[in-house]
Amino acid sequence: MLRLEQDVNVAKRNAVKAQRNDMTQLAMVHMRRRKAVLEELERCASILTNLDSSELRLERAKNDVQLVQSYTLLKTALQDIRASNDIMGSENVEDLMLDIREEMEDVGEIGGDAIIYPEVVIDEDELNKEFKLLEMECEKEQCSEANDDEVQEKQSDERVVQPLEVQQTKGSDNTSSKAEAVAA
Repeated sequence: MLRLEQDVNVAKRNAVKAQRNDMTQLAMVHMRRRKAVLEELERCASILTNLDSSELRLERAKNDVQLVQSYTLLKTALQDIRASNDIMGSENVEDLMLDIREEMEDVGEIGGDAIIYPEVVIDEDELNKEFKLLEMECEKEQCSEANDDEVQEKQSDERVVQPLEVQQTKGSDNTSSKAEAVAA
Protein backbone atom coordinates (compact mmCIF):
# COMPACT_ATOMS: atom_id res chain seq x y z
CA MET A 1 0.00 0.00 0.00
CA LEU A 2 2.96 2.29 0.60
CA ARG A 3 4.10 1.67 -2.95
CA LEU A 4 0.66 2.66 -4.23
CA GLU A 5 0.78 5.88 -2.21
CA GLN A 6 4.20 6.63 -3.67
CA ASP A 7 2.87 5.96 -7.18
CA VAL A 8 0.04 8.44 -6.54
CA ASN A 9 2.54 11.13 -5.53
CA VAL A 10 4.83 10.42 -8.50
CA ALA A 11 1.91 10.58 -10.95
CA LYS A 12 0.82 13.88 -9.39
CA ARG A 13 4.28 15.41 -9.72
CA ASN A 14 4.64 14.15 -13.31
CA ALA A 15 1.23 15.60 -14.25
CA VAL A 16 2.15 19.00 -12.85
CA LYS A 17 5.54 18.96 -14.62
CA ALA A 18 3.90 18.02 -17.90
CA GLN A 19 1.32 20.78 -17.52
CA ARG A 20 4.06 23.33 -16.79
CA ASN A 21 5.77 22.27 -20.01
CA ASP A 22 2.49 22.73 -21.93
CA MET A 23 2.04 19.00 -22.51
CA THR A 24 -1.62 18.73 -21.56
CA GLN A 25 -2.15 15.28 -23.09
CA LEU A 26 0.75 13.84 -21.11
CA ALA A 27 -0.55 15.55 -17.98
CA MET A 28 -3.95 13.93 -18.51
CA VAL A 29 -2.27 10.54 -18.92
CA HIS A 30 -0.52 11.01 -15.58
CA MET A 31 -3.78 12.12 -13.96
CA ARG A 32 -5.55 9.02 -15.27
CA ARG A 33 -2.74 6.89 -13.90
CA ARG A 34 -3.02 8.68 -10.54
CA LYS A 35 -6.79 8.11 -10.51
CA ALA A 36 -6.36 4.41 -11.33
CA VAL A 37 -3.75 3.97 -8.60
CA LEU A 38 -6.03 5.74 -6.10
CA GLU A 39 -8.85 3.37 -7.03
CA GLU A 40 -6.50 0.40 -6.59
CA LEU A 41 -5.51 1.77 -3.20
CA GLU A 42 -9.17 2.06 -2.20
CA ARG A 43 -9.82 -1.49 -3.46
CA CYS A 44 -6.93 -2.82 -1.36
CA ALA A 45 -8.21 -0.98 1.68
CA SER A 46 -11.66 -2.46 1.06
CA ILE A 47 -10.17 -5.94 0.82
CA LEU A 48 -8.30 -5.43 4.10
CA THR A 49 -11.51 -4.29 5.76
CA ASN A 50 -13.36 -7.32 4.41
CA LEU A 51 -10.62 -9.64 5.63
CA ASP A 52 -10.79 -8.09 9.09
CA SER A 53 -14.56 -8.50 9.22
CA SER A 54 -14.25 -12.09 7.97
CA GLU A 55 -11.76 -12.81 10.71
CA LEU A 56 -14.21 -11.45 13.27
CA ARG A 57 -16.98 -13.62 11.80
CA LEU A 58 -14.77 -16.68 12.04
CA GLU A 59 -13.99 -15.92 15.67
CA ARG A 60 -17.72 -15.51 16.30
CA ALA A 61 -18.37 -18.85 14.55
CA LYS A 62 -15.76 -20.47 16.79
CA ASN A 63 -17.58 -19.09 19.81
CA ASP A 64 -20.86 -20.31 18.33
CA VAL A 65 -19.43 -23.83 18.12
CA GLN A 66 -18.74 -23.67 21.82
CA LEU A 67 -22.31 -22.46 22.34
CA VAL A 68 -23.66 -25.40 20.31
CA GLN A 69 -21.59 -27.77 22.45
CA SER A 70 -23.14 -26.17 25.53
CA TYR A 71 -26.61 -26.67 24.05
CA THR A 72 -25.76 -30.30 23.33
CA LEU A 73 -24.79 -30.76 26.98
CA LEU A 74 -28.03 -29.01 27.95
CA LYS A 75 -30.00 -31.42 25.76
CA THR A 76 -28.43 -34.48 27.31
CA ALA A 77 -28.95 -33.02 30.79
CA LEU A 78 -32.62 -32.32 30.01
CA GLN A 79 -33.06 -35.82 28.59
CA ASP A 80 -31.48 -37.28 31.72
CA ILE A 81 -33.82 -35.23 33.92
CA ARG A 82 -36.81 -36.30 31.82
CA ALA A 83 -35.80 -39.92 31.97
CA SER A 84 -35.24 -39.88 35.73
CA ASN A 85 -38.22 -37.74 36.76
CA ASP A 86 -40.48 -37.91 33.73
CA ILE A 87 -41.22 -34.18 34.21
CA MET A 88 -41.22 -33.19 30.54
CA GLY A 89 -42.55 -35.06 27.61
CA SER A 90 -40.15 -36.06 24.88
CA GLU A 91 -42.00 -33.81 22.43
CA ASN A 92 -41.23 -30.68 24.49
CA VAL A 93 -37.50 -31.48 24.64
CA GLU A 94 -37.36 -32.22 20.92
CA ASP A 95 -39.23 -28.98 20.12
CA LEU A 96 -36.85 -27.03 22.34
CA MET A 97 -33.85 -28.59 20.62
CA LEU A 98 -35.28 -27.88 17.15
CA ASP A 99 -35.78 -24.24 18.13
CA ILE A 100 -32.23 -24.09 19.46
CA ARG A 101 -30.82 -25.64 16.26
CA GLU A 102 -32.76 -23.24 14.03
CA GLU A 103 -31.55 -20.27 16.04
CA MET A 104 -27.96 -21.50 15.88
CA GLU A 105 -28.15 -21.96 12.10
CA ASP A 106 -29.38 -18.39 11.73
CA VAL A 107 -26.62 -17.06 13.99
CA GLY A 108 -23.79 -19.28 12.74
CA GLU A 109 -24.12 -18.64 9.04
CA ILE A 110 -21.19 -16.82 7.46
CA GLY A 111 -22.26 -14.92 4.38
CA GLY A 112 -20.52 -15.60 1.10
CA ASP A 113 -20.81 -11.97 0.13
CA ALA A 114 -18.02 -10.88 2.47
CA ILE A 115 -15.95 -9.43 -0.37
CA ILE A 116 -17.68 -6.75 -2.39
CA TYR A 117 -16.00 -4.99 -5.30
CA PRO A 118 -17.57 -1.65 -6.21
CA GLU A 119 -17.87 -0.78 -9.87
CA VAL A 120 -15.37 1.90 -10.86
CA VAL A 121 -16.27 4.67 -13.31
CA ILE A 122 -13.84 7.49 -14.08
CA ASP A 123 -15.50 10.87 -14.59
CA GLU A 124 -13.42 13.06 -16.91
CA ASP A 125 -14.93 16.31 -15.56
CA GLU A 126 -14.10 15.30 -12.01
CA LEU A 127 -10.61 14.36 -13.16
CA ASN A 128 -10.14 17.79 -14.76
CA LYS A 129 -11.37 19.58 -11.61
CA GLU A 130 -9.04 17.50 -9.48
CA PHE A 131 -6.18 18.28 -11.85
CA LYS A 132 -6.87 22.03 -11.61
CA LEU A 133 -6.84 21.81 -7.80
CA LEU A 134 -3.55 19.93 -7.86
CA GLU A 135 -2.09 22.44 -10.28
CA MET A 136 -3.06 25.35 -8.01
CA GLU A 137 -1.62 23.50 -5.01
CA CYS A 138 1.68 22.97 -6.83
CA GLU A 139 1.81 26.62 -7.89
CA LYS A 140 1.36 27.65 -4.24
CA GLU A 141 4.15 25.28 -3.24
CA GLN A 142 6.37 26.67 -6.01
CA CYS A 143 5.68 30.26 -4.88
CA SER A 144 6.51 29.43 -1.29
CA GLU A 145 9.71 27.67 -2.42
CA ALA A 146 10.65 30.73 -4.53
CA ASN A 147 10.08 33.01 -1.54
CA ASP A 148 12.25 30.75 0.61
CA ASP A 149 14.98 30.85 -2.07
CA GLU A 150 14.84 34.67 -2.18
CA VAL A 151 15.19 34.89 1.60
CA GLN A 152 18.18 32.56 1.48
CA GLU A 153 19.79 34.60 -1.33
CA LYS A 154 19.38 37.83 0.65
CA GLN A 155 20.90 36.24 3.71
CA SER A 156 23.87 34.90 1.73
CA ASP A 157 24.30 38.32 0.02
CA GLU A 158 24.36 39.99 3.43
CA ARG A 159 27.02 37.55 4.60
CA VAL A 160 29.16 38.35 1.54
CA VAL A 161 28.69 42.13 1.85
CA GLN A 162 29.62 42.25 5.55
CA PRO A 163 33.12 40.73 5.12
CA LEU A 164 33.79 43.12 2.22
CA GLU A 165 32.85 46.11 4.37
CA VAL A 166 35.10 44.84 7.15
CA GLN A 167 37.98 44.40 4.69
CA GLN A 168 37.41 47.87 3.22
CA THR A 169 37.37 49.35 6.72
CA LYS A 170 40.58 47.54 7.59
CA GLY A 171 42.08 48.58 4.27
CA SER A 172 41.32 52.25 4.93
CA ASP A 173 42.84 51.93 8.44
CA ASN A 174 45.99 50.41 6.92
CA THR A 175 46.14 53.16 4.29
CA SER A 176 45.86 55.91 6.88
CA SER A 177 48.51 54.28 9.12
CA LYS A 178 50.82 53.96 6.08
CA ALA A 179 50.22 57.62 5.27
CA GLU A 180 51.06 58.55 8.87
CA ALA A 181 54.23 56.43 8.75
CA VAL A 182 55.31 58.07 5.49
CA ALA A 183 54.58 61.53 6.88
CA ALA A 184 56.64 60.84 9.96
